[in-house]
Amino acid sequence: MAYIDIKNLKVDKEFEDLLPVLTPEELEKLENNILQYGMLDPIKIWQEPDTGEWIIIDGHNRYNILKKHKINWHYWQDYKIMGELETREDVKQWMLEQQLGRCHDNARCESMWARMKEELIYGRHDTERMTVEELKTLIWRYFISYWNNRRICSANDGLPPMVKRQRYYGSLGSAA
Repeated sequence: MAYIDIKNLKVDKEFEDLLPVLTPEELEKLENNILQYGMLDPIKIWQEPDTGEWIIIDGHNRYNILKKHKINWHYWQDYKIMGELETREDVKQWMLEQQLGRCHDNARCESMWARMKEELIYGRHDTERMTVEELKTLIWRYFISYWNNRRICSANDGLPPMVKRQRYYGSLGSAA
């Protein structure tokens, strides 16, 4: 593996902006974990073909923690060169795909979309023959009329969201 000095890495603003910003609490926890256990996941870097610069594509926060504490590379088992990514577009696509599994609310979103596809689309509509506008209308109607108003929700004691809201706002009037 080639040795790349930590001082020679670049932070590319366009790439960095693709990543979610950690809360101060998350950043503090990450810093404490690195100081206590070392680096558990190497920083991913990519060499820009036009300039030859080594650019961080995953691990911006870890990199900043290493610099802050003057921790050298050998402390955390090096870095990973992402040589299979050829262009900036490849890098951006890879970065976005990596974030899907890291998003804190991703499981809920994935569950919602999976339920929508199961209830609304599979076995009911041939989406390959629908226009984009037809598909957008179908999805909009599902969420606006069914998901937000009529769907039975276990978190609402088995009530549809609309009924739960009506009862809640009704209770506010009687409490005043």
